[in-house]
Amino acid sequence: MAQQEIFKGLKEKKPEKMEDDDREEMQLQAAATIWLCFSAQVMYHVLDLTSPKEIWDKLGGQYMSRTVTIKLYLKQKLYGLKMQEGSDLVEHMNIFN
Repeated sequence: MAQQEIFKGLKEKKPEKMEDDDREEMQLQAAATIWLCFSAQVMYHVLDLTSPKEIWDKLGGQYMSRTVTIKLYLKQKLYGLKMQEGSDLVEHMNIFN
């Protein structure tokens, strides 16, 4: 993003010298650059977000480390997970989200 000179668009507070249209365009370019780095499974969760900060916060909430209790609960849920015959594979894969 530094090479594309859109790094300034990532800041939460708008620089005084920057026009609103320029900032919005930089944020969209930054979001598009971030999207290019994602796999299809991750992209599915952030495709509707346009702000780099929103994308970061959403992914942080999903993938940041969790407490031991929650980790144990999720492992237990995962080990007992079985796909029902005739159900949709995408829905089955996204049960934990």
